[in-house]
Amino acid sequence: KPGRPVAMGVIRGTAFIGLPGNPVASFVTFAHIARAAIFALAGARQQPPISRPVRAAFSYRKKPGRREYVRVSLRGTQ
Repeated sequence: KPGRPVAMGVIRGTAFIGLPGNPVASFVTFAHIARAAIFALAGARQQPPISRPVRAAFSYRKKPGRREYVRVSLRGTQ
């Protein structure tokens, strides 16, 4: 289950967020929890993540009616 374990707290007046060790779980937790907390602590209005549609250089099949996220590496300038 992505996002577990996660720790949040304050130590001697400094806020901290502990992310999971799994890289994908860490990314998901940061994107959904830590990012919002950082904006709130900074007193900033949360900005939506930048999203760009891209076409994969490989085929991928998924089960009908299911949303899946596939890890990729972006290369090139197009």
